[in-house]
Parts: sequence; C-alpha cells; structure tokens
Amino acid sequence: MSENKVLVIFGSTGDLTFTKLLPALNQLILFNPLALNKIILIGRQVETLGQYLSLGKEKGLKSTDIEAIIPCLEYQYLQANVVEDYPTLKKAIKDFTHRFFYLATPPSMFATITEALSTHQILEKSNPNHRVALEKPFGINEKDAVSLSTFLHSIIEEKQLYRVDHYLAKPLIEHLPTLHQLITSFSPLFSNNALKSIDVIAYETQGISTRGKFYEATGAILDMVQSHLLLTLAKAFLMFNDPLSEATISLESSFFKHLTLNDASLVLGQYEGYRQEANVAPLSMVETYAFIPFTYAIPGQSSLAFSIATGKKLDKKEVSLSYTFLNGATITFMLSPTIAWVANESFLKIISTSQRDALDAYFKTFDPQLLAYTQVFDHFIEGKKSIFPHAEVVESTWHLVEKILQVKPKLTFYQSLKDLVK
Repeated sequence: MSENKVLVIFGSTGDLTFTKLLPALNQLILFNPLALNKIILIGRQVETLGQYLSLGKEKGLKSTDIEAIIPCLEYQYLQANVVEDYPTLKKAIKDFTHRFFYLATPPSMFATITEALSTHQILEKSNPNHRVALEKPFGINEKDAVSLSTFLHSIIEEKQLYRVDHYLAKPLIEHLPTLHQLITSFSPLFSNNALKSIDVIAYETQGISTRGKFYEATGAILDMVQSHLLLTLAKAFLMFNDPLSEATISLESSFFKHLTLNDASLVLGQYEGYRQEANVAPLSMVETYAFIPFTYAIPGQSSLAFSIATGKKLDKKEVSLSYTFLNGATITFMLSPTIAWVANESFLKIISTSQRDALDAYFKTFDPQLLAYTQVFDHFIEGKKSIFPHAEVVESTWHLVEKILQVKPKLTFYQSLKDLVK
C-alpha cells in the first residue's frame, strides 16, 4: 500500500467545507476515483459522522454533493488546540504514506495545528508525501505573515506548504500563459511592449447575507483585494512567464514592489442598506466596494496603468481581466458568470477570421462545471505548486495592502455602479 493517500480536513464544520470543499472533493473523486483513499473530517462541534452529515444538511449540504466520497469519509472528534487529542488521529492514519492536511481554519490556528501534527510525528519535515494546505488569509498583516512563515519553516519545508487562494485555480487564470502566446502570435501589436493597462474586476449582485460579523472585520479590501485580486493582477501581467520557475516568484514579488498606489483616485463605497444587515454596526464605515488604481513603473521603461475594482450588491455579476494596448485595442477575458472573451472593434480589426475561430476554440476547452476547489485539491495531492503563492509573494501583497489601508478617502454610499463613478 505504498500509494495510499489520506486527506485530513481541520475546520470541517465550517461553512467553507460544507459549501465548497466537500462538493469539490466529490467532483475530484468522480473524475479520478484513485485520487484519495480516505478523507478524515476533524471537528469538535459534533461527535459522529452521522451527526456531522445532519449538521451539513442543516447548512445546505445535499446528498448529491457527497455521494462519490461517502465510502471514504470518516469523522473524528478532536480539539485542534489540545495536543493530547492528536494520538487518536495518529492511530487513524498510521498506515497511510501519503498524508495531506487541509487547514480550513482561522490563520491563528495554523501554527498550533501544524506544531501538534509535528510533535506527534503525524507530519514529518522533509517528507515530500506529507503536505499542508492553508486556507486564505495567510496571516492578518505583513508582520504576522512573515512570523507565521518563519515558524512553519521550523517545522516543515516551504515545498511542503501550500497557501490556498482558489482564484488562482480558476481554469482561465491558470492557463493565462497559453492565452498570451495565442494572442501575441496574432500580431506584434499585442506584444507585452504594446500593453497600456490591465484592469481586474470582481463584481457581485449579492450583499453580505449572513456574514456581517466577518465582513465588519475585513471589508472588501481584506476580503477580496489582499489575496484574490492582487494575485490575479500579478498573474495577468506576468502570464508569459513559466509559472513553475523560481524566477517567477521573484518576478511576482518584484511586481508588487513596483506598483505605486494612486491615492487621489482611490474610491471606497458602501451599499445602501449595509448598516441594516445583521451583525453590522449602525454607523459602520466598512467598505463593500473598492476601486484601487496603480501605476507600474520601472526606470527606463514606459509606465503602465493597472486597476482593481470589487464590490457587493452591484448592477451585475462579473469577474474579468481586461487588457488595453497602446493602439486602443482591448480584449477582456470573462471568468464569471461565463467563461468567454470579448474584444472591441480595434482589436477585431487586427485579427483574422481564423484567429477569432482559434480563440473561440480555445475557450471551448474550459469546462464551466469544473470547480476551482477541485483544481486546488487536484494540484495539492499531485504536488503541483503553480497555483499556490510562495511566502515571499504573499508577504508582498500584505505590504501593499497595508499602504492601501492607510489611505482614508471619503466613503461613497451607493445603490448602483453609476453612484461610484468619479
């Protein structure tokens, strides 16, 4: 049994596990029945698997979400902050050589759990078949992220650490290098040197729902910008580099260091009615919308304009990347609600019918039903690190976000996007 594989999920009674992780694992097993042999769910809210599944049903988990993984599911009551509870887990996985630990917990628990796993020799340093995935956010600020990495590196190696951001697992983002090669093959007018700007958008029509307590502590910047959208912006710009190379880590970190925030054009907003949501302060100044413009400049090179825009309760649902070139041509890659490409007339005039067909054909290769977290688990289990940011990169995003948070523009109250346009 040299290839037997076990996945252990801490934080299994959280909403993320029920709504995202279990359905993604179910999809993974449907695609590849041999991906895992056992899934152990760790929690302290209930005591048995039956009780766990009943809790999941109360939180919206459907039987179809887990029908493929039911045979390999096991629940174990364990208090993650009690070291004495871990021998039971050690006994349960002693025969598994490939051990994957997924921490869907607050970042304050990352060090505690990883240290306990190491103390009981459940997790072995330098063993490439023992890996730990950490759900975002990684730390609560730059200092905390640096301290956390330093501590974790004393227990396991960086190559065993997988910092999760499911946005990077969206199929289109992962395959941006291929899209870049395709577009630049159309004409020199679409080369990197001809680029003028990149804009990243993540709009939602929904409000915060029942997440008032969470959102009051984060707001749009910490919820969406620090990890999801800054990392997406870096991938969008550096998509022509080999995502597996060490050079890319340095390039991504350097990218953030060369971004200059355009303070005067920063826009923060809050949707009308946010203050009436459950668990929201009556005079809350938390932003539910953020427009963040940057200038990217390296001495001796032309500067580029970048922007990130994200918000809740807006007129449309959209996640997209837009590239504008110096000749006025623009192409937008839509990630949600559909996977598609849209270009302006200037772009379409330059490419031929066969090139349009080539783009159409490439976009048809993306499976709209493929869940981002399915990709997260697949890459984690296979040991592919291309969609997991390095410590240096995550720390760079925190450094930049702390600069953004220091800017305090007047909060704009909005009912639609038109209220936010300066």
